[in-house]
Amino acid sequence: MNKRIFAIILKARNRHLFVLDIIILSLIPALALILRVDAADVITQYSTPLIIYTLASLSVKLAVFLLFKMYHRYWHYASVDEIVTLLVATSICGMSCIAVFFGILKPTGLLATGFPNSIPFIDGMLTMLMIGGVRFAFRLVYVFNERSSPNAKRRNVLIVGAGIAGSMIVKELRSNPHLGMNPVAFVDDGPAKQHMQIHGVKVLGTLKDVVSIARERRIGEVIIAMPAAPGKVIREVVQACKKAGIASRTIPGVYEIISGSAVAQLRDVKIEDLLRRGTIHIDTLNVSKLVGGACVMVTGAGVPSAANCAGKLLPLDRKKLCSLAMVRIPFFILRPN
Repeated sequence: MNKRIFAIILKARNRHLFVLDIIILSLIPALALILRVDAADVITQYSTPLIIYTLASLSVKLAVFLLFKMYHRYWHYASVDEIVTLLVATSICGMSCIAVFFGILKPTGLLATGFPNSIPFIDGMLTMLMIGGVRFAFRLVYVFNERSSPNAKRRNVLIVGAGIAGSMIVKELRSNPHLGMNPVAFVDDGPAKQHMQIHGVKVLGTLKDVVSIARERRIGEVIIAMPAAPGKVIREVVQACKKAGIASRTIPGVYEIISGSAVAQLRDVKIEDLLRRGTIHIDTLNVSKLVGGACVMVTGAGVPSAANCAGKLLPLDRKKLCSLAMVRIPFFILRPN
């Protein structure tokens, strides 16, 4: 049942969120009125001013949300930037509704005399809580879905270094269960970080505790996430891992890659990156036997793949090689070859 609900929420898009916001924002003023007077039957008494205020506030809030591009964000990946945007947008909604209430609706007599003046203030707080709660629920479902993925084949990982690099590794491993690694603990020499949790992973000790923690937690691999640490510290960690019979790997810092000290990490974009598949290797020996002493024609000479095929056949022992195309231009391109 939970998986079905999670699947529905994960498939939800901003258009669904837009419809949900309209429903919630239409109900919030009535809820604010009920909370203000502590009675549900008051809605019938103030039905006309309530409808007027609801329409006005709904228009203002949707305009603000569109201005802040609230429906152009992928809330499953919501971070601090989205939270700040949400708080600013809902705060402006509250202030705008207060301005409309006291600047337009009250002076023009559109609202009844007894209609509570505190409604826009309660409305603003409820808007922040409910609109924020919906977005938070989207993010929460995504996180729970990632962490509840089957992890039978995932090996436990101990991360050495509870800094920015370590936190990034945890987020990457949590977001990509297919990597087969489950971060279970941190170790760090910082006293302030001891027994703290970073993205749900606890700092269990210092670098001297690597071996004991690895045995206790059945660690299958140690990741050294200290790009700025001196070589002596890294060597000590590696030696401790070797004594415990545990594999260890390290990562360079982003600044090291950019500065060129880890240039081996960089390479040009290859065709495999675009195709997302392995390289196809041609068995030149068997192809040479196949075309040996034969007249070979390559059709579609204007297509790059055909031109590449002709280039591969040039050094082979064939009797004759010719190309066929529907237009003459490709022959001027192939002529130098």
